[in-house]
Amino acid sequence: MKIKMYGMAPDGEIVRDDVELFEGENAREIVQVMMAATPVANGQTEAAFMGDVLARIGKPGYKLPDDPSAACEAFLGILWQRGLAEPVVSGDPLPTDLSGEQGNAFFILGRMRALLRDRGLSWQEIDIFTAEATRGDYYRLLGTVMRWAEA
Repeated sequence: MKIKMYGMAPDGEIVRDDVELFEGENAREIVQVMMAATPVANGQTEAAFMGDVLARIGKPGYKLPDDPSAACEAFLGILWQRGLAEPVVSGDPLPTDLSGEQGNAFFILGRMRALLRDRGLSWQEIDIFTAEATRGDYYRLLGTVMRWAEA
């Protein structure tokens, strides 16, 4: 599993050209790698680190699950929902011929969900993709698919 983490300006705006990549076998390993790359996290517990990050993005006091692995998954989910992180997906490309039935929004959405699952993303991550992709029109769907399908 690999994620792109975007920077954040002091005013809370997401800085898309400030990107760090973090990789791990699961959400908890990714949080640990994030902590290792953050000097101020030295000596913090995972829960304290995630709490500090959530406070900086406007979610102070957010109650994460008690289970450490579930807490890390929920934490990354909040970062994705806020637009601060995205999974990096690689593997088989989507069809480039979007004519006929392959251009149907439901076909594209179903194909991408299957590809994300084949690439090892959790159902929670796939649901985040689906919510983002279906939040607007056809062009929003295509843009979301293209972003999530980046290698």
